[in-house]
Amino acid sequence: MPKPQPRPEPEIPPARPVLAEDPPRFLLLEREVELEFRPQMLAALQRQVNAVAEAAQGTERTPELERGLDDLLAEGERDLDEGKYQEARDAVVRVMPMRPNDPRTAAALGGAMRGLGRLDMAERTLGAALRGNPKQPRALYEMGKLLAQRGDKSGALQDFQALQAADPKWAKAHHVDQEIARLR
Repeated sequence: MPKPQPRPEPEIPPARPVLAEDPPRFLLLEREVELEFRPQMLAALQRQVNAVAEAAQGTERTPELERGLDDLLAEGERDLDEGKYQEARDAVVRVMPMRPNDPRTAAALGGAMRGLGRLDMAERTLGAALRGNPKQPRALYEMGKLLAQRGDKSGALQDFQALQAADPKWAKAHHVDQEIARLR
C-alpha cells in the first residue's frame, strides 16, 4: 500500500501593516472574501502584530538592509506607476514592518490599496502619510486620484495643485496636469 502524500502547506498572503488609525478590528483576506475576527481572537492577533513590530525594531539596521528596503520600495512604486497594484502591495508590505512611520512607504501602500479598490483603507493610509509629510508627492497624487474616484473634484484638484507646488518635477513625470484637465 503506497504511503499517503503529505499535503502541501497553504500559501499565506503577507500580513498588512496595522496603522494607528485603523479601527479596532482586523480582517483576514482569503480568496477575496473578508472574514472578521471574533473579539476573543483580537488579543491574540494583537500580540502577534506587536511581536512582529518588536522583532523589526530589534533588527540591526545595516546599510545592506536599508538598500534592500529602498529597492523593494522602488519596485513597489514602479509597479504602481504601471498599474500593477497587487504586485505593488506585495512589495510594499514587506517594507512596512521595518518602516512603519515612513510617509513614502505609507503613500505607496495607500496607492496600492486605492488601485485594488480598498478605498477606505487607502484613505486611512494616505492620511497617515500626509500627516507624516504634508508634501509627500505620492501621497498627494494618490489622495487626489482617490478623491476623484469618489467624485470630490474640488478636493482632488486641491491635492493635485498642492503636488504641483510641492514637487513640480514629480508632478510632470506623473502627468498631473492631465489629471487636473480631466477634473475641469
